[in-house]
Amino acid sequence: MATKSKKGNSGKKNEDFNARSYTKFLKEVGKQSAQRSIRETKALGLSITYVEGGEIIREDANGRKEVIGKI
Repeated sequence: MATKSKKGNSGKKNEDFNARSYTKFLKEVGKQSAQRSIRETKALGLSITYVEGGEIIREDANGRKEVIGKI
């Protein structure tokens, strides 16, 4: 019994795959996700914590920033 070959499954590397475009896409999606999470967190009145310039910063929903540590 003959087996059917699957279309597009030639065993070759996918020539349409572009690692740079994919990486750029993932970075953009991650950035958008982070921005959305920050907006939602602040809308709930909660603080966010992040690293900037070697310092750990806690920012309240009203924008007040406090350095809580150093890296």
